Amino acid sequence: MKHYLVVGGTGMLSEVVCKLVNEGNKVTVIARNQSRLDQLQNQCHYPELFNGLSLDYEDFEKLQHAMRTKENNVGDIDCVVAWIHSNESEALSIIIDEMATKETFDVYHVLGSRSNLLEVKMGLDIPSNCKYHQVKLGFIVQNNSARWLTNKEISGGVLHALDNEEAVSIVGVLEPWEMRP
Repeated sequence: MKHYLVVGGTGMLSEVVCKLVNEGNKVTVIARNQSRLDQLQNQCHYPELFNGLSLDYEDFEKLQHAMRTKENNVGDIDCVVAWIHSNESEALSIIIDEMATKETFDVYHVLGSRSNLLEVKMGLDIPSNCKYHQVKLGFIVQNNSARWLTNKEISGGVLHALDNEEAVSIVGVLEPWEMRP
């Protein structure tokens, strides 16, 4: 059993959370809305493995406090799945810094299609004991038109990235860029 921290898990990553919990993993979810955390917990087969933390990751002081007290509240985290916008890298830096005392840990950073993956990675101080992965969300081209990914496709892509442990995963396509919805 692993312990996952999922940041932004009540929206497009909700299926990731439920799958991880339903496989018997402990999952802590950081999200802004307590009622959405409660709804998500009720969707999981093993709600006792679900821990919701209602806070805004942009409130850096509260985020740091939650990460520093995690041993008292939620146990030791093995893997982070974070839908944190690239312009909010300070939040992810706080999470990584607070986990840096672990022997090893994984971070899966979910990013939008406009993100420059190299710039995002260079903007983070990633310790040698962290396996940092990026999951870039693209779009789907069908019948000469394009659409954004559904939550199900996003979750499927993130789960695929978790299973394959690749440094960079692309969900959907990024080309042709001019077809981007």
